[in-house]
Amino acid sequence: MSRLPLILSDLKRRLSGVSRLRQYMLDSPLPVTPQMSDLERIFWSTDGNVVHKWLHYLPLYERYLARYRGTKVRMLEIGVYKGGSLHLWREYLGPQAVIYGIDINPDCAAFDGIDGQVRIGSQADAAFLAGVIREMGGVDVVLDDGSHMGRHIRASLDTLFPLLADDGLYLIEDVHTAYSRRYDGRFSRHNFMRLLGRLTDDMHHWYHSAGQRIAATADHLIGLHIHDSLVVLEKGRKEKPAHIQVGREDGRKPAAAGPRKEAEAQP
Repeated sequence: MSRLPLILSDLKRRLSGVSRLRQYMLDSPLPVTPQMSDLERIFWSTDGNVVHKWLHYLPLYERYLARYRGTKVRMLEIGVYKGGSLHLWREYLGPQAVIYGIDINPDCAAFDGIDGQVRIGSQADAAFLAGVIREMGGVDVVLDDGSHMGRHIRASLDTLFPLLADDGLYLIEDVHTAYSRRYDGRFSRHNFMRLLGRLTDDMHHWYHSAGQRIAATADHLIGLHIHDSLVVLEKGRKEKPAHIQVGREDGRKPAAAGPRKEAEAQP
């Protein structure tokens, strides 16, 4: 298929001054309908602090986070922005959830204590991150919606994934930024897509001789789900794989046994 139409369309967009991502922005909010999920209704009903999400994230969040609703789940969100996402998680997860947000912008301290706790610091600061997790009493869910810089994503993962509870989830948003030079994308050695490749190799280390190269996830990355712009890592204890064949070599079912006589059933 010729790429010329795509090239011309992209050129037209550039000349018009519309950014690649802004072309996908809706002009106005959608009305709340009965067909919407709980999280979608919460999102579209927002009339307080601003929350900005890609719409296809919402059903994915429900898929992965529904099991935590009404529990004492401990959630850390990297990137507070304008405070609305903390409200989204509070409404969805419930009053028992322990919700913390971190941001490098000191203005975000204004959201502390409203829908969760806010701490100011860098997602690339290992000591800061470890201190927040200690304050939380551990963490079950991490959502990285921070700088989107490849090196920052890696720094947070290196610190937080080992601290994540077994059976926990590590979500990384907006990974489409890996296609932008501004975010360590394109040909940068910090490109997040390259890290995904290494994580995939590590998860399959049983079947090659290169070993595991990402120490933070070694022996504990049991699932890697890649969606459009959203990646979910599952943590658990990796067991050595095993396989076996069962069944009959000839593929035929054994003849059904007839009813046993009462005398035959006696010991």
